[in-house]
Order: sequence, then structure tokens, then C-alpha cells
Amino acid sequence: MLMRPAEGDTRTLEALLRRIPLARGAVSDPTSPGELAGAWEQVRSVFTSSRGDAGVLTCAGDVATSGLMRFLDNDEVRGWARALLEPVTDKTGAAKIDLRHTLRTFLAHNGQSDASATALGIHRHTLRYRMGKVAEALGREVDDPAVRAELWIALQLDDQL
Repeated sequence: MLMRPAEGDTRTLEALLRRIPLARGAVSDPTSPGELAGAWEQVRSVFTSSRGDAGVLTCAGDVATSGLMRFLDNDEVRGWARALLEPVTDKTGAAKIDLRHTLRTFLAHNGQSDASATALGIHRHTLRYRMGKVAEALGREVDDPAVRAELWIALQLDDQL
């Protein structure tokens, strides 16, 4: 539906959506006629990728600023995160080294050894040893930025459980 921007338009649409069983919707920011095709693509993308909660009107501008984690909130992705981190997760508390905490600290310091070692209160050679153990346990090269990004996302998702 195309509408001129006016106070209360989105509230009216939300009220309508709540009255129709299983209805949901998406809107773009106000758009000029020349930018309509792009706005339509944005709304379509937001609609198909947003949660399927009934009665919800998703605003494309809000989605763009809400971050990636919003789209990863499902059991399948959380299961992936749990499985990925399992080799460095000590559930018994018996391990002498908390590899998961070491990994989190290393990632939080953008892979910088000196800063990570300082934050952990250990020598940088000790950090190197521990990160070698992390890489061995995970079967992944933690120097690879793509691997570090996946591990950071996995840690964030697993923390939400």
C-alpha cells in the first residue's frame, strides 16, 4: 500500500494488522516516486527476513540499525553455536585452563595478543599457547578473520541461552 507520510500512519497500520489473524507487514521510510522501486525491494527483503510475529509492522529503517543478531534468533542457529563452541566449553569446571574465556578475550581484543594477554593477566607466550589449544580443539585457524567472526557470533548467540 502506498501512502503519503502522515502522523499516525504506522500506528493505524499496526492496529489493522492486530485485527487480522496472522497478519504482519513492513514499511519503508518516506520515499520519492523515483526511488519507489528500490524502496519496494527493501520492504520485500525486510518482510521476508523478519520474524513472522502476527500483528507486527516492521520498519525497514529500524531493521537496518538493529544489527545482525536480530536475524539469527532461532533454535537452529543457537544449536550451531553450541556445537561449534563445545570443544572449548568446560561444563564440569575441571579444566585448568578456561579456553572459552581465553577465546572470548582474544576476540574481544580484535586478536591482538598483547592486549588479550594483559586482560587475562598472563604472558603473551602463554596466550599463544592457549590460542594454539583453542585452534586445535576447534579444528579451525583462529588467525582467519572469517573464523574469528563466526566464533564471535557463536559466543554471542550461546550467551543468550
